[in-house]
Amino acid sequence: MAKDPARLDDAGNWAGGSYELAVQLGTPDDARLEHAAGMLWRLAAVVSPSAAESALVEEPPPPSLDQGHTRGIVTLPGGHRVVCGAFAHRDDTGGDDWVVLYLPLGALSRADSRVGGYPFGDVRGSLTWRGPLDAWLASLADRLAEDVLFRVGLIGFDVFGDVEADDLAGSIPSDRWYGAVVPHETPRYYPATY
Repeated sequence: MAKDPARLDDAGNWAGGSYELAVQLGTPDDARLEHAAGMLWRLAAVVSPSAAESALVEEPPPPSLDQGHTRGIVTLPGGHRVVCGAFAHRDDTGGDDWVVLYLPLGALSRADSRVGGYPFGDVRGSLTWRGPLDAWLASLADRLAEDVLFRVGLIGFDVFGDVEADDLAGSIPSDRWYGAVVPHETPRYYPATY
């Protein structure tokens, strides 16, 4: 019997790292961080476990600095429901605020067998399942950018903390394992190349 990727209480769903949309907002700003976290949560249409099992749409509270990680259930573009989480982060050393929406690989692999042991093995072949997921996460960042100014949105495996806007120095590498949404006058999406 297949394991349910939308069960919050199944530890296997939370195993293996996470596939993320990590949005670097900029210098600390409580109001912007709270607004961005709530908006991203709503754009992803995250529901609580009780709402997922009924016809009601009940939105769990969005992430906040005080709350730590928030968990819920999201419906992916292909129709699979999986557990997800989010958190807001402020760098105590004077760095930028971030908001991160993450999809645990344990749940993703239960929803789509092509995920397999990602990120190990055939990484380029993973673009077949990552492409639609990346495009959906990029669309969330695009819609967020319509209302919240941010520096960069990064999409990929455990991408939070690995790459920042300053690392890109205004230029997205032509060969990259992550996707990026860089808002200018209109958001611009650079998909992962491997």
